[in-house]
Amino acid sequence: MNRLKLLITVIDRGLGNEIDRAFEELGCHANCILLGKGTASQEILEYLGFGTTEKEVIVSIVKEELVPDLFQLLEDEFDFDRPGKGVSCSIPLSSVAGQKVYEMIIQKKGETK
Repeated sequence: MNRLKLLITVIDRGLGNEIDRAFEELGCHANCILLGKGTASQEILEYLGFGTTEKEVIVSIVKEELVPDLFQLLEDEFDFDRPGKGVSCSIPLSSVAGQKVYEMIIQKKGETK
C-alpha cells in the first residue's frame, strides 16, 4: 500500500466543483466539498489576501506521490501562487484499516472491484 495524505484546500465559494473535477483527472478520487465561513476580522482577511469569508473547503484523501502534482495544478490552473486565490496543505495519515479500505478510498467514483 502507498502512503496516504489528507489534502485540505480552501477556496472562494463556487470553485469547489471545478477543482474537484481537476483533482479527479489527476487520480484523486476521494474528495468532499464542505461549505465554510470564516470568522476572522477584516484586518486579518486583508493581511491574508482574502476578500470574503464565504469559502469552500475540499477535503481529499490522496496517495502521497500525487500531492506535488495537485499542488502544481492549484498553482498553474487556479493561481494559488497569487494572494487571496486559495490555500492548500497536506497532512500525513498514519494508517488505514486495511487493504480493502485502502482500495475503496483510492478507486475512481463509480468503479467497482
